[in-house]
Amino acid sequence: TEIYTLSLHDALPISSLNRQPTRRYLHRLPEHNHRQRKGRRLKTKVILVRHGETNWNKARKFQGMTDIPLNELGKTQATYAKEALRDVHINAAYASPLQRAVETAQIILESHETDLIIENELHEQNAGDWEGLTAQEIEERFPGQHDIWTYKPTEVRIQNGERFQDVQTRATAAFWKIARNNPGETVLIVAHMVCLSTILLGIAGISIDEIWDRPLSNAGYSNEEIGRASCRERV
Repeated sequence: TEIYTLSLHDALPISSLNRQPTRRYLHRLPEHNHRQRKGRRLKTKVILVRHGETNWNKARKFQGMTDIPLNELGKTQATYAKEALRDVHINAAYASPLQRAVETAQIILESHETDLIIENELHEQNAGDWEGLTAQEIEERFPGQHDIWTYKPTEVRIQNGERFQDVQTRATAAFWKIARNNPGETVLIVAHMVCLSTILLGIAGISIDEIWDRPLSNAGYSNEEIGRASCRERV
């Protein structure tokens, strides 16, 4: 592979969380051929952004495919993401069809002359019968299942919902399709926690079962640089 770094950044202002914004590396892939890194091959930069907060995030309810808009804090978070990316030249922008992602992308793009493209395969994990419920409510209705979701997500079976592995398959396919269609450019993707996290974990070679050890906060973002050969390998 020719993906060189994988890093997470918190776009929230200090005042919103009463702490310094954090930057931590999810994983750092080994640097391969030094001549390739210094050579003329075009690298595609992909910026992955999670949507801002919604009222269901605040209430700690499972959202899934339920189409909840940003709340006021979520709009503020998206504004800080916009400021963090203001000086980045974005050639193309994609978002999940759910309005919390679309609104976040639209706010970020206020400082860019880039049209937003909706990519249906970037939607959040379908949480089935869990949508609209808190963890306590899920435990009451489906005893033991929330613990599996927490500690062994690859083994959970959400009633009428989507497996984590299936989210990773469709989201990662969408990621590589977007990368192939925008060689050598900088691309913005705005989507959701499980959708984006499974992409990042797959790229880094980390098990989905570690997803909650590496949370991507609301309006947090990750940068990827992809060599042209990597895109071709995944056609």
